[in-house]
Amino acid sequence: MQQTYQAELPPLPYLTFLDILYGYCYFISIALFVLFVWGTNVHASQHDPSAAMEAATRQRLDQADRRFQLVSLIGMAAVLLLAFFY
Repeated sequence: MQQTYQAELPPLPYLTFLDILYGYCYFISIALFVLFVWGTNVHASQHDPSAAMEAATRQRLDQADRRFQLVSLIGMAAVLLLAFFY
C-alpha cells in the first residue's frame, strides 16, 4: 500500500499519516507477541494444577488481555487524532 501512494506522490521529507499508523500497528503487534509469551510462561509455570489455582491464573491472564486491548484501542484513537492533525 505504501508503494502505491509513494509512486504517485513526490518524495516527502516528513512522516505521513500512514507511516505513523503503520509504526503504531507494528508496536502493538510486538507488544501483543510479548503478552502472548508472558501469558504462556505464566500458564506453563503454574505449579499447582488444582482447579482453583488454574481459574485464578486464567482470570489474571484474561484481565491482562482486557487491559492490553483497552490501552491499545485508546492508543490507536490517540495516534489517529494526533497523526491526522499533525
